[in-house]
Amino acid sequence: MEFKELNQKGYELRENEGKHAEALNVFKQALEVAEDFDQRSEAMSQLGLTHWHMKDFDAARKVWSENLTLCEKAGQPGPLALAYRNMGRPEITSDWEKQLEFMKNSFELAEKAGREDAVWFAHGVVAAAIKAEKLDVAKEWSEIEFVELQKHLEGTIEVPNQNNVHIWHTGYLMGVALIREDITKLEEAMVIAKKASLPKRIEQIKELMDGFEN
Repeated sequence: MEFKELNQKGYELRENEGKHAEALNVFKQALEVAEDFDQRSEAMSQLGLTHWHMKDFDAARKVWSENLTLCEKAGQPGPLALAYRNMGRPEITSDWEKQLEFMKNSFELAEKAGREDAVWFAHGVVAAAIKAEKLDVAKEWSEIEFVELQKHLEGTIEVPNQNNVHIWHTGYLMGVALIREDITKLEEAMVIAKKASLPKRIEQIKELMDGFEN
């Protein structure tokens, strides 16, 4: 199986079926057959993200750190944006100021590269800020995230996989729910996630809803 097929298969196993262990093996295969920098960087990003979803943060940090070095040497804004986004996750980098630096740089690079998923990079700042209880920063970047999200909801920017838009939309609503302490935003996100058949997102939303109820 070629890289593109393996990468897509791994994504579907992880995001649509919640089969993390199987996805991990597929992404490892993708890394083995990667033929150039773009493919190698993509495989390492996905491999690290799968470790992250499995809560094996040490393994995720190791893969993503190696990828960051690779991307910094290449100097291409698109892959480097993703490398910064991954390293800025609170479970990977403990220092808040460093998290914020990583995340802001990732968004700026995503815009520079013309990435269609800039909304996801803005959400990275929101998520990190919420985790660090910096709600003023979270609110500011949630507004930036919404501007980027609207481009997709209004059809200004089209993406090949519409499920990505549903993931970004529900992610935005989850962030707003936590910032405003408003469970109705989680209920709205749940409707979207169920309609789009996003099992991983449904699980994440339910976990947040349980936290509100407790």
